[in-house]
Amino acid sequence: TATGYSAMRMASFTPDNVRITTIEKDALRAAKARSTFMAADADERICLLEGDAADILPAMEDEAYDFIFMDAAKGQYITFLPQVLRLMKEGGVLVSDNVLQDGLILEPHTALSHRDRTIHMRMREYLRALKRNENLTTSVVPIGDGAAVSILKNGCNGSEPVLNRYVSGDASHSESPDVIPFVYPWFWPRKHSC
Repeated sequence: TATGYSAMRMASFTPDNVRITTIEKDALRAAKARSTFMAADADERICLLEGDAADILPAMEDEAYDFIFMDAAKGQYITFLPQVLRLMKEGGVLVSDNVLQDGLILEPHTALSHRDRTIHMRMREYLRALKRNENLTTSVVPIGDGAAVSILKNGCNGSEPVLNRYVSGDASHSESPDVIPFVYPWFWPRKHSC
């Protein structure tokens, strides 16, 4: 969440009936984000859950989210993945930010500092998990620090992934999801829990 900038940007590009849930562990950042949401009159659309995502994610409703944007501690992506997948509805989209780690992910681990080696190892493990998961179709977009875009495909009952409907412009506002959440972690749920 940090100061709420990304959540505000998401809110500005989505229909009014979309709700955003965001998670922030740091109390000072959470207070700043709440202030930002209130000042922009967006506090009815954006729900901030304060605490550690590792504690909050397991308590969230199964298959409630059409879209999840993960921009958390990079070494924790692999830890959050099982819970994030549980939260996604069939055909949902997961965007994982900064997966190329400023190009470090492409370097051999021996060329990195000890701290960077751990993040490098965990991010590579995360990317392998995305690519090897038979329930996901994943592509890495090599722009900036990179993003992985994954679509949950197993059990979609023939439904078109939610991203295709919104990117192509085929979705009407009436079929828009009710809520978008985010994992600093961020998410996009169908139901608003706040």
